[in-house]
Amino acid sequence: MIRRQLFNENSQLADLLLVNINLMHILPRFKIDVGVGESTVKQICEERNISIPLFLMVCKVYSLDNYTISQATVDRIPVDQLLGYLHNSHTDYIENRVPSVIRSIIDITQSSYSSHFKAFLQKYKEDTDIHFAYEEEVLFPYINALLNGEKTERYNIKEFQANHTNIQESLNDLKNLLVKYAPLEVEFEKKRKAISELFLLEEDLNKHHVIEDEILVAVVSAIEKELR
Repeated sequence: MIRRQLFNENSQLADLLLVNINLMHILPRFKIDVGVGESTVKQICEERNISIPLFLMVCKVYSLDNYTISQATVDRIPVDQLLGYLHNSHTDYIENRVPSVIRSIIDITQSSYSSHFKAFLQKYKEDTDIHFAYEEEVLFPYINALLNGEKTERYNIKEFQANHTNIQESLNDLKNLLVKYAPLEVEFEKKRKAISELFLLEEDLNKHHVIEDEILVAVVSAIEKELR
């Protein structure tokens, strides 16, 4: 079990990675590289002008089971940096994580059931593109307008909550298809890589949704109340 006490500004970033290697996925979204020696979270964040509460909150979401985000934590998170992190996450999914999973699956399925797998992959790619495009083109401009003191009656964060779908269904279809019907003639290591990568992507996306549903919604709701 990962100790909650480890996640503080005086901990070395390397120590956080050693207890949860999945934190590697969030580093590029903060423009942080590995190889920072014994630098602490505080040192790294201050050098890069990154909000320490935001960074630690994301680390805890990705590392601690049933982590409850307090209102005090929410109040300390700068909205512009939260949006920047989410935007970088979308870019990472679109340019790196999703294409990598798709390449791995294509690699093991092109010799068998290729058209069947291709249809599921295409559906998943379309779902992810639509999902992220909505947030980038509708939600984020709305929040930026709020930060500039602009009010609108045409949209609010509750509408986002009502329409915020976790792109889980098409991901589950892919998982089921691969686990049950991965071609027997393909070497096991290739199949293990593809299936493991898909499960890791699912876990990453679930954590991403927690940050949007619990943090972003709370922060934006507070801004909306201030502007009423």
